Amino acid sequence: MNNLWPLLPWRARKAKKVEEVQVGNSLIEKDLQRFLNVRATAGWQDQKRVEWLPIEDTQRVRDHFIHLRDVFYLWNLKSKPGPGQPPRLMWESGNITGHRPYFFLQPWNEMGYLFEMTQRGWVISRAEKIISLDRFMRQLSAWDHVVLYESGELDGTIRVRSDQWGEDHVSLPLYEDAMLRLFKELFPLESLAKRRIDT
Repeated sequence: MNNLWPLLPWRARKAKKVEEVQVGNSLIEKDLQRFLNVRATAGWQDQKRVEWLPIEDTQRVRDHFIHLRDVFYLWNLKSKPGPGQPPRLMWESGNITGHRPYFFLQPWNEMGYLFEMTQRGWVISRAEKIISLDRFMRQLSAWDHVVLYESGELDGTIRVRSDQWGEDHVSLPLYEDAMLRLFKELFPLESLAKRRIDT
């Protein structure tokens, strides 16, 4: 029995450590539960991935396209180098085949950009206007395809997916701003000849 006495304090210490670990785990669980309770009362919600679907309503697509047309029209109108001088780009707008709206921006004596509404967005092509035939001569491959998206979880929020801007869904105002900045870089006011950039 005397040989067992040195082991007793060690076993007592071991039992005490086990008890401390159990108490520590209990405190951690209480802290976690307290955090979850605060989170619930604060109205937190786990964010889930938003599902974006193409807009099926053609009239809504038309409204957004007309808005984009107006944005470019005002920008071009304000781009006059000086009083009495023409805008930065030649402008034309109307309807193709009687119902599909379009607008056309063209630097002087260079190939322009033709925006045409589609069922779910619009397509942008490099093109030239053949005035004598009253028609556009487009390049074979489109410069950009744009599709408008919406989500049933976020009312009124429109996203754009564009070949030129990658695979992400970006907000429509952000897309409009990016396109205006791009056209300002393509056709700077300093260049009266309107340098040609084919992409």
